[in-house]
Amino acid sequence: MPQRTLFRIGIVVATMASLITLSAVSAAADVNDTPTNCVVSVIGQTEDGEYILSDEACFTGFDEAMASIGLGKNVDTPQEAVGLAAAASSVLAVHFDGANYTGDSFSVSGIDCGGGYVNLPAVWDNRVSSTFGGICGRIRHWTGANKTGSFQDTLNTGNLSSPVNNAVTSIQYLT
Repeated sequence: MPQRTLFRIGIVVATMASLITLSAVSAAADVNDTPTNCVVSVIGQTEDGEYILSDEACFTGFDEAMASIGLGKNVDTPQEAVGLAAAASSVLAVHFDGANYTGDSFSVSGIDCGGGYVNLPAVWDNRVSSTFGGICGRIRHWTGANKTGSFQDTLNTGNLSSPVNNAVTSIQYLT
């Protein structure tokens, strides 16, 4: 093959590789840049206290997530949500993957703060950094499944610190 043809083939291959890489990076950025606000409802409880949860419903906006559990479409902040939730007796807590109630959120809706707990879904494992409490006065964050490992309480609202920050696997809801 002439050298000029090899050079052209090399340019085409390099261009295609760059486009594929850019597409993959762009797709990953789109997924990671889109905030996800998920909600679950407690629909039962096992004998050991683990809450049985509804399927997760996820939304782009925090307000949409709160509207899905009956708190109204105009709820833009955790503070507004908890105020309405207390009146409605429905949100146990909202957990965030950023400090100071920022980033993606995972909300648990229910009516019982008697010590029940959730094992976080895989997508939320080791992500929780702050919790905005709802109707439960104490939320205990565990580093292991089924309330094992190290733990930290938020009295009702707060940021997590090491070794629990971004290491939460199960969460218990207490009075």
